[in-house]
Amino acid sequence: MLVWLALGIPVITTLVLYHFWKHEVVIWEFIIPFVVSLILVGICHLVIQKQMTDAIEYWGGIVTKAEYYERWNERVPCVHPEYCTRTTTDFEGNSRIETYQCGYIHPYDVANHPPYWQVRNTNNERIRISQSHYQRLVTKFGNSRFVDMNRNYHTRDGDKYESRWDQSEELAEITTTTHSYENRVKPSRSVFNYEEVSDEEIASYGLHTYPRIHTSYRQPVILGASGMDVRAAEREFQLLNGYLGSRRQVRVFVLLFENQPREAGYIQEALWIGGNKNEFVITIGLDGDRVDWAHVFSWSEKDRLKIDTRHFIEEQSEIDLISLAEWLRPQLRQRFERKEFEDFSYLKVDPPLWAILLVFFLVIAANVGVSYFVIQNEYREYRRNGWRRL
Repeated sequence: MLVWLALGIPVITTLVLYHFWKHEVVIWEFIIPFVVSLILVGICHLVIQKQMTDAIEYWGGIVTKAEYYERWNERVPCVHPEYCTRTTTDFEGNSRIETYQCGYIHPYDVANHPPYWQVRNTNNERIRISQSHYQRLVTKFGNSRFVDMNRNYHTRDGDKYESRWDQSEELAEITTTTHSYENRVKPSRSVFNYEEVSDEEIASYGLHTYPRIHTSYRQPVILGASGMDVRAAEREFQLLNGYLGSRRQVRVFVLLFENQPREAGYIQEALWIGGNKNEFVITIGLDGDRVDWAHVFSWSEKDRLKIDTRHFIEEQSEIDLISLAEWLRPQLRQRFERKEFEDFSYLKVDPPLWAILLVFFLVIAANVGVSYFVIQNEYREYRRNGWRRL
């Protein structure tokens, strides 16, 4: 990265210090600008690279159980020190009073743990929920079980209650969680011919952004269905993502475009830069209820699956998202292979000009500060008897 060129600045700093202030700077102080600059550039390099390559993907899962942990407390070591005073005498007979820690005010402190509610899902994740949300799940699952936590408590023994999913598809509660990963394609869109998408194109083609996660863990996956009743289809695709999210590491989105040309699907792919590594994105153009076109994009190595999905959709006379979900579930389970983004580790991440200039400014400022320090401190040029002090 070009930011490493900033390491030339401490070289200039050293030459300037030696030429103008060599009697005020000792030998080992000439190393300080290099060390400070190296640390600063290294930190900036990591921050810039993470900022440019950090991406968020969405995982689907199914709630396996809901849990309620009661309030409880416990004894913990005291953290409030007690101080005493004592009189000491030095070698010259001078007395003084000093303060020292002679113990703790209390024999122990009490740590209070508030109640909380959470769910666990098929991805072995824990997601906090509200009390009312927990009560809804207890009603939905139709069971509740007491669990003795056998805590080493002080005055309040908090235990647990849990409600378990019975593995039926009818009662499956789908979750969506976010996870970060390194995506080197993101700052290298030109390598894959993904041009920048303007705000005008987003508005003109009715492109979609990633939907937010609502009520702890719910995210819609069918987008652009204005005027269409897609509740049943949404449920089918949520089940697909829930069951296959942990098994096949796949996330399906269905994006609908009304009265838009096929280019809308291609530009949507460019906007999402090919999608996240686990996504299988289906874009469908509609003329009323009639299917006009379909475009599927994914980083999956199985291109044939994308082609077959497009053909299945375009062969429909009218849009039928439920049949699409039913057909797609076994196809993804058997044929989908998530792309390993480690394969893109060869891509170089070039920071923008403003980031490079910022690094140079920070390194210059650091070198100015270090130079002032080494000139003004108490050490001077090396003499036979050691470094001379002020």
